[in-house]
Amino acid sequence: MPTLRLELSIGLGDPKAAGSLLAALEPDNVDVPDCMSIDMSADDDLRVVLSFDVACADKAASTVDEVLTHVRLAIESLGVGGRAIGRQ
Repeated sequence: MPTLRLELSIGLGDPKAAGSLLAALEPDNVDVPDCMSIDMSADDDLRVVLSFDVACADKAASTVDEVLTHVRLAIESLGVGGRAIGRQ
């Protein structure tokens, strides 16, 4: 079965903010289906890499949506970036 890889990069430009965001998201990476894996790392930015079997694509889509929601909530609660997401 082919394996797909999706990489999300959340451009923060701040190692401290990226580390805080990583620490906030890591507990959510516990119940991942057997057909996928999630790896996260932080330097200046947060990187989330989702690898999954093509047969698991429907689960991967909902997982990406969930990860993005958790990223948004963590950014808002941690005050990362100095402004609320969606506000100019």
